Amino acid sequence: MKFISHILFAVPVPFFICCNEPIQPNTEKIISKNADTVSGTYGKYRDEQKGFSIAYPADWDTIKGNPVFPIIVVERDKDTADKFNESYSISVFPSEGRTVDEIIATNIELAKQKYPAAKMRKSEQVNKNGIDCTVLELVVEAKGVTIINYATMYFNDKNLYTLTFSMEEAKKKKYLEILDHVANSFEWLDTDTLPDTTH
Repeated sequence: MKFISHILFAVPVPFFICCNEPIQPNTEKIISKNADTVSGTYGKYRDEQKGFSIAYPADWDTIKGNPVFPIIVVERDKDTADKFNESYSISVFPSEGRTVDEIIATNIELAKQKYPAAKMRKSEQVNKNGIDCTVLELVVEAKGVTIINYATMYFNDKNLYTLTFSMEEAKKKKYLEILDHVANSFEWLDTDTLPDTTH
């Protein structure tokens, strides 16, 4: 039976994992801005209430979540010998007046307490739509498989939006292409006409 990583990056709940060593800067750009060259067909998820849209591979399953996790996207089970099911989700939490740095620092500190052996890197990036984001890369062992979780955090004046993509380390090259396309596709909808979702 395959498993899906339950390591999610979100605030205020401490789902983030890291290590007791200083966080290493990541010079590898996860978001390459060359996402238009990706192979495969993509659909577009739009959330008018939360004010964002994002792509998903058309041959993956989409699961309607809840107000905190509006969408979860899971690769269809193709290889029964494969122990891990690649997936990603979007979480949306109100920032509650905290700065980006405060939110990230809180997640990291709480995670250090729970998962002291994991490795992590951090980078500041910009997607092709000109949206600034922080990318946290986490490597952890789970059920005999090395899993990489990429949390791409986008902020607006009210909310933290986190794209958390989980993949097997051994298949990183294959799935980074999909992550690149998905992270680059994230865009804000016209929130001037949308209701306030922070309550």
